[in-house]
Amino acid sequence: MKITCDLPGEHGVEFTWQGLFTVGIFLAVMLVIVLDLMHMTLAMLLAVSLLFLTGVADQEVLAAGILSVIPIISLFVAGMVLVRCLEPTNF
Repeated sequence: MKITCDLPGEHGVEFTWQGLFTVGIFLAVMLVIVLDLMHMTLAMLLAVSLLFLTGVADQEVLAAGILSVIPIISLFVAGMVLVRCLEPTNF
């Protein structure tokens, strides 16, 4: 199943079931985090595990993704550490 989305210009985007599944998992993780249903790290690990187990992502994709976004991950980790440090002050 492919869904085509025509964007302005010459570039169109085609979504396969893997793309739609990934977007659904992302939105579900964001909802779980916003509603504070579980810890954000656990939600993220479960999402990545689900993508890995369903075959949407394999070891090469996960390794390439991790290596390409290390600066972004570092920024998020630093933000989470800062939030945890400031949590006792109710800031």
